[in-house]
Amino acid sequence: RACASTWSAGLHANGRVVVLTADAPPVNPMNDSSLDAFASVLDGVQADPRTRNRPLVLAASPASKDGPPYLFGLPDRAESRARTDRVLRKLGVLLQRVLAHPAPTVAALHGHALAGGAILAFACDFRVAAAAPFHVGAIEVPVGVPFPATPFEIIRRAFPPSMQADALLMGRRWTPEELAAAGLVAPLVHGPYSELLDAAAAKASELPDTSLPAFALTKAMLVEPSQRYCAAHE
Repeated sequence: RACASTWSAGLHANGRVVVLTADAPPVNPMNDSSLDAFASVLDGVQADPRTRNRPLVLAASPASKDGPPYLFGLPDRAESRARTDRVLRKLGVLLQRVLAHPAPTVAALHGHALAGGAILAFACDFRVAAAAPFHVGAIEVPVGVPFPATPFEIIRRAFPPSMQADALLMGRRWTPEELAAAGLVAPLVHGPYSELLDAAAAKASELPDTSLPAFALTKAMLVEPSQRYCAAHE
């Protein structure tokens, strides 16, 4: 199975939202090549005046032969420790880009999002999820990977205090229903993949374009404490 993720970017049918899609099913592994591809797609979106600073939906291809696909899955287990450290640094840079994106960002979850995949989902402003049998969780500690500052802070800021110990220390895996009950996912989508993407795009485009400058300024203030923490502890 190929390990490199193929990424694409395109406008949703509503014309206002850019959908970024990972397509190396079923796992979409995080490694040097997949993160480089993600960075390249982000660069292309920002270089194009038609898509620059537009709301983003992060998704994974629905294609899978082995059960629920992963939305940005586990790190490649074949990586050496040195390469893993390099991957984690690249991931941290990309997480910061998603965290700081000046327009709404929405993760569309329809398959397992574990480790870096979960962190990328929680770096987004919002999440929508399919009502399907999969799990989401930052499982770094159970697999023996210490949290770098940026992934740690993203999970800490996303989860309420009552859930942080389970999320960070125990690497708990949550179902979509459990995340929805905690207010971390909305809505749950009971239809096909196309309806999940439509729900994510609708969430990303709730605000009119005239509100996006105010959104950008307010979001910058909201994420600034997390950015300062990460800069001080990386």
